[in-house]
Amino acid sequence: MTFADKLGRKFIVTGEVEPEAAVSELFLKKAEKFRPYVDALNVIDSPLGIPQLSSLVASYILKQNGFEPVLQICARDRNKTAIINDLLGAKLLGINNVLAITGDYPQDAKPVYEFDSVSLLRLIKREMPKRFKGFEMNVGAAYNPMAQPNEPEQIKLEKKLKYVDFIQTQMTFDLDHLENEVVRKNRKKILVGIFPLAPGHVEYFNKNIPGISISQEVAKSVRTVDDGIRLANKLAHSVKERGFGGIHLMLFGIEDRIGEILEGIV
Repeated sequence: MTFADKLGRKFIVTGEVEPEAAVSELFLKKAEKFRPYVDALNVIDSPLGIPQLSSLVASYILKQNGFEPVLQICARDRNKTAIINDLLGAKLLGINNVLAITGDYPQDAKPVYEFDSVSLLRLIKREMPKRFKGFEMNVGAAYNPMAQPNEPEQIKLEKKLKYVDFIQTQMTFDLDHLENEVVRKNRKKILVGIFPLAPGHVEYFNKNIPGISISQEVAKSVRTVDDGIRLANKLAHSVKERGFGGIHLMLFGIEDRIGEILEGIV
């Protein structure tokens, strides 16, 4: 069974790793920190379009090392032919999960954007299985509960839900942001993004990351890294209590503390 098959049957935990901009398998060291805890690991696909090791190659290496990978693929960098080529190759390599996103606008390259996230999902879930015998993948999409106003995000989420097996949300620090009708009807498909805050994160995110707005109440509660870990654990418990499918961990440099974030969860 894949992790997507288990959704609704058990509380799922996923994480993510980002390959280096190098001929390197160093991302495996981070992956090993997740091994005792996660059902699957996302492989990030070039945030901001900055070149790095292929997410397809990194996903295959993870699979060869006993992980269940989630191949992240951006519409930003590829036309239809390139997307189909990568996905057929991924399936042949035994990679069965893909997170399809539009992608950040690139800093150092020309974007493609032949697809948006919804049309990319439709291609993968509906069109490719009809065209290519043996092609079938678990397909996921992203949702940002913190974006304000949130109604446009909810409209896009409804469109995405026609094609997806799972949803991974962007980080959130107030689960009331997830209390809308679209989310309530699909809780079991949703993995809520958990990001342990540290001092300095709040100001940076609020100023530099579109769609992320962290309240002063949350900011005041995070004076140390330990505070951020405790808040993440509290949020993870609340996600489980509210009946969501699971959590998606976004960690940068504190992988040694995954056990504390998940204490009492798994």
